Amino acid sequence: MLENIGFPQAGGTGYPKKLSAASKKKVREGSKKITKKWILASGRCVEDVMYSFTKNFFFEHPAHSWLLNFEDPIWGDAFTVTEMEEVKSQHMWDLTKKTLPNDLMNILFKLNNKSKLEEIYNEFNGLWIDPVQERERHWIKSAVIDYCLLFVNNREINHYGSERDLFEEVYKFIRQSRQINSTETKSTFVKFLNEKNKVTDEKEDKKREYESTMDFIYRDIGLGFTKAILPMYDADMSKELIERELEVPKMLRKFLITLAKKNDVNHELLKTAAIVINGFFISIVVVSFKGSVSVVTTSPRLQMPVSVEEIPRLLPRALNLIYTYAMIIKDTVDLVKNSGSIVKLEAEDTYFPAPI
Repeated sequence: MLENIGFPQAGGTGYPKKLSAASKKKVREGSKKITKKWILASGRCVEDVMYSFTKNFFFEHPAHSWLLNFEDPIWGDAFTVTEMEEVKSQHMWDLTKKTLPNDLMNILFKLNNKSKLEEIYNEFNGLWIDPVQERERHWIKSAVIDYCLLFVNNREINHYGSERDLFEEVYKFIRQSRQINSTETKSTFVKFLNEKNKVTDEKEDKKREYESTMDFIYRDIGLGFTKAILPMYDADMSKELIERELEVPKMLRKFLITLAKKNDVNHELLKTAAIVINGFFISIVVVSFKGSVSVVTTSPRLQMPVSVEEIPRLLPRALNLIYTYAMIIKDTVDLVKNSGSIVKLEAEDTYFPAPI
């Protein structure tokens, strides 16, 4: 039976972590303490359905951390068709499919029929846009210029040395998006060495695992982040899949819980997102709250241009995606800013089960 198999075999995602007795106990006790629940028109509680359906899984599943992604096929067996329609309609199902405002699209249309570096650079460098008064338009302009300059010495990009190179060169426009959502960024580059904490030879060096993140911060609280993976360490894409479907949503849930408690904000009004990079592929993961459930939405996986000729076709899609990410973070920043002017005699005391 599905509930006795676990998500790796049933869903094919290959999560390697087997559920320990301690983790099962944490999930069980957390389910009993939930104070706010998502009740459907049928009378069924979403949190109860999630717990009952996955409590006997042998391997970790996102539901054990109260993460609900409707793209996961197992939920078709847990909820009725009517219930699935209800939960989808109540939440931000199209959150990652927003389009750019017309003024930004008009700038990107200047890429049309341009396939040479000089053409693109001259067209966009000739645009005068006020970086203070027109931050979004300036961000779009700078993103195109910076990206086309990657090809000054090479017709194609076929190598990047590290995650730092990805952050600081290929995906520079992600860091610069902080200009339009009032956040600060902080990057972390970590190398996990062998057990002796040193590299003995080149072969051993290739066994190291790398973790690189860039956090978007407001008032010392993390609101979103970018996670970079090098394909050489993820040949079968298993790491990216685990990050997108499990590890990244778990971290975003923690972000929202901290944000809601620290600022005394209704958690169901908050949302946040993260960017997952795997070489020249990019996607975003969006998390919001309903009851005590973190609803997870993932964007399509987009390819970045690896040649000048591909810029008009591929770069606008990526910029649209990152603009969506920036606006999600901005909405949450604005909500936190405005929360300080609302009178509340008592703080909310809501229990949220933490991810395992």
